[in-house]
Amino acid sequence: MITWIKVKTAKKKLAVFFLVFIILVISAPSYSQDSMVSSCHYRLDLIGSKYKTEANPIDSLLRPYRLQLHRIMGKIVGHTEALPLNNFPEGKLSNLTADIMEASLQRHKRIAADLALFNFRGLRKGLDSGAISLSELYEVYPFANELVYVQIQGVYLREIFELLLKNKLIGVSSSVQLQTDSSRSLISARIKGRVLKNNRIYNMVTIDYLMQPNAGIGPVMQAKKTESIGWKMRDEILEYIQEKERKGERVEAQEDGRIFIKP
Repeated sequence: MITWIKVKTAKKKLAVFFLVFIILVISAPSYSQDSMVSSCHYRLDLIGSKYKTEANPIDSLLRPYRLQLHRIMGKIVGHTEALPLNNFPEGKLSNLTADIMEASLQRHKRIAADLALFNFRGLRKGLDSGAISLSELYEVYPFANELVYVQIQGVYLREIFELLLKNKLIGVSSSVQLQTDSSRSLISARIKGRVLKNNRIYNMVTIDYLMQPNAGIGPVMQAKKTESIGWKMRDEILEYIQEKERKGERVEAQEDGRIFIKP
């Protein structure tokens, strides 16, 4: 009797959980729906693992919900050429990511960005040539990093370049041209073809993680202005991929020498 009461209570909780989830997905903006689905997907797997035994009725109740969410995460969102995980000094995946980030400021804020910059430690795997599933996109971009608009003086931007070059973690948009050497020291920096000026204020797109003290990028704390763009980096990438798919195009990227190691 006690077991039946527990099962019945669990069933009611699951029904409420799934109903709330469906309502939230339907009412949410389209760009955030996939994020919500993924979050629910992993939470449901965690709940299931707690009760998963061979004859446990709670696991039987969870199974159809879990299967439905697996089907959602298996949805094909686009197609791509091979985009392997980054190698220093640059890679197709980090170049594409930074270029999409830079364009996001104009798309959402109607402000022209001078550059985009991030540390590509947040990219966890490359993309093979072919179809891209929503689940695979979350494996590439597992962190919910928010896009941030920053106004920063050139002297501090130079220091950020130097720090990220030393750590071999830098990803920059195509508007940036950096020259370094075998010791990974910064030799020269250009933004949109012009020499980086210490006193100039630059409009930069980055991720909120780099704005945190524990990121170890001290100069970024000297920013004149910091403002959320209102989108996660992963959602912006997803939107770009889906737009390519709607046009019947596959995702492509180039290694264009934006970071050059001088012999």
